[in-house]
Amino acid sequence: MNPPAGDARIIDRGYQHYDGVRLGPGNGFWVMLRAGMERGMGIRRPFRTKILPWLLVLTAIAAVLISVGSHEANPAGAAAPPTYPQFLGSRAFGLLLALFAALVAPDLLCPDRRERVLTLYFAAPITRPHYALARLASLCGLLLGLTLVPPLLLFVSNALFSDSAVGYVQDHLPDLGHLVSAGLLMALFYGAIGCVVAGFSDRRAVATGSIIGVLLVTGFAGTVIGEGLTFAGHQWFVLLDLQELPARVVRWLFGLPPIADSQALTPGTLADWTYLMALAVITIVSVATLLWRYQRTEG
Repeated sequence: MNPPAGDARIIDRGYQHYDGVRLGPGNGFWVMLRAGMERGMGIRRPFRTKILPWLLVLTAIAAVLISVGSHEANPAGAAAPPTYPQFLGSRAFGLLLALFAALVAPDLLCPDRRERVLTLYFAAPITRPHYALARLASLCGLLLGLTLVPPLLLFVSNALFSDSAVGYVQDHLPDLGHLVSAGLLMALFYGAIGCVVAGFSDRRAVATGSIIGVLLVTGFAGTVIGEGLTFAGHQWFVLLDLQELPARVVRWLFGLPPIADSQALTPGTLADWTYLMALAVITIVSVATLLWRYQRTEG
């Protein structure tokens, strides 16, 4: 029995080149950056993934609003809002940034390693440095929301409640520049540390605990050795305190001694610029280690 004749035809067109627009690796970088920021904040993901990152951001903003609002409502009875170096350099704010980095960095890096999908990224015109730097940029971009928005909100609040908002802005333009500089440095610092630690694990819980552990252990070592002991060169060990180092740099940026009176070291205190150099070196080494790690990653 012969099959019924139909209209089907087989046409061999051979290999055809893609004639559409080629956006290149640069576009892939920006796509990964945007996707990473959305993932970090739980956008287009289940509600439970949104709770902690948004809670940390709202906590920082609420701290500013409550401080300014309570003082303006009761100037005599409420404490004055914190100064800019007091806010940015406080241990509470540093802990907030550390928790955010410890929460978001593993969420950006660990799932791809655990599910072995890195080879799919690298099959596209995306290099290993592209991938690592895009994830780092995503975390730093989100951290900028914490290091810039609340301090700038404090700046705007101070201007609005001053006798002259325009006069306040004109008189405190250097403070505005210091706020932005401090915010950028702190975002890069915590972002680099968070990503490099998370890059060595494929389990989010392990990576989160490791990031917090690194900051706690280095803080303890820096405090005990650098400030609690007295021997030749002991002052250099304060640079191990990764939690306190950004606060010292912030104080220096605003023209204050990097070390508060209550934290004064014994004779041999380091030069002011040393803290900035240490922060820059740690950030650069962390980024370089992250790139090295992904050059050696198979998939």
